[in-house]
Amino acid sequence: MTPRELRIAKIVFWCVSPIMFAGLVRLFFLFFYFIFGMLLLWIFGVKYNPVVFWLAVLAAVGFTAAALVILYRMFKIYVLEQP
Repeated sequence: MTPRELRIAKIVFWCVSPIMFAGLVRLFFLFFYFIFGMLLLWIFGVKYNPVVFWLAVLAAVGFTAAALVILYRMFKIYVLEQP
């Protein structure tokens, strides 16, 4: 790839990243809140609903950040560093 194509590929990746971030946060939030959250609410009771909600939000953001780091590393290896 030419330097111009590499620059364009990076720009496209970083333009698409916010959309991927929003989608992955929603996906992971649904997973953590509706599966693990409901289990925790069943065990501890509804009194801890805000705590379970914020734990699900933090876990979703953390998993999303990790997923985007992994996606960028794969993008860098397989797209940007191709011979």
